[in-house]
Amino acid sequence: MAMTLGEKVAHLKGLSEGLGLDENETHGRLISAIIAVLEEAASTVKSLENRVDELTEQLDSVDEDLDGLEEYVYEELSGEDWDIDDEENEVEVQCPACGETFSVDEEILDEGEMHCPACNELLEFEVSCDCGHNDNEE
Repeated sequence: MAMTLGEKVAHLKGLSEGLGLDENETHGRLISAIIAVLEEAASTVKSLENRVDELTEQLDSVDEDLDGLEEYVYEELSGEDWDIDDEENEVEVQCPACGETFSVDEEILDEGEMHCPACNELLEFEVSCDCGHNDNEE
């Protein structure tokens, strides 16, 4: 198993103590100062690792919640027998008479009706949104 940063710094500290360096001499002071900085850095890294672990757990929880919400929303949409394709501004429609599924673009939706391409049944569309847009405004 690999040593952690804190364990490596502790090992270096032990090695420096084993050398019997005098902290009153230049080399001894320098090595002691370097090890003190390394201990502080290792402590900071450990704190950051702990925080990243906490944030990862929270993000995983949010991701699970979002998955559940997406599943709920898509089930609601599929229960209505239509599905919006954002890239092409088309809606998937299922004919109530024959069950055929086909795409309808915004222009046809704006017209409000069309004949089913499979069975020729007249389909009427009533489109509304809660986006705050009023079609009567110019």
